[in-house]
Amino acid sequence: MFHHSKSGMYFIPEQVGITAIRHLNNDISFDLGFQTWFLGKDGGSMIVLADDEVAIGAIKGRHSYKAFDGSVRYNFVNSKRHNIYGGIGMSYVWGQVKYISAFSKVPGYLDIQYNLSNQSVHHTGVNFLAGYNLKIAKERINLGMSSRYRVLSRDLIYYDVNFNIGYNFNCFSKKAKKSN
Repeated sequence: MFHHSKSGMYFIPEQVGITAIRHLNNDISFDLGFQTWFLGKDGGSMIVLADDEVAIGAIKGRHSYKAFDGSVRYNFVNSKRHNIYGGIGMSYVWGQVKYISAFSKVPGYLDIQYNLSNQSVHHTGVNFLAGYNLKIAKERINLGMSSRYRVLSRDLIYYDVNFNIGYNFNCFSKKAKKSN
């Protein structure tokens, strides 16, 4: 995952999630997913100190972020072995931010000393999705990659690149329908 803010872009390597997909027909489906981001060793924090902004309320880190995503997908290619799709939906993201609550200049030095405080934050926004799946084992297992682009505000954008492993629970219902 990549996090982009006005202070720069940061790579976040560890995230895990689960998504359920319901197919309306061969071309259109809906998904609902949950993700959590493990952003560091201290219980999940990503300290953002790359910028020079020192002001009361300036965000210096984010941690314990989680997200619910819901999307409508369209299958551009949906063959027996391959699936290429795109989609659009909504995201709800929440977590903690570390912000500057007080600061002072250290006398005789160029350094600035500041205190950080935590605050809970909640964001809603739009997400865009694109992906590819390879279907194997008689269409029971999907292996693939996907990317999700979340726009939560003008200054808060997340990019996900995911490796996907899926199981198709509906593969048995096709055989049951043929036998009836």
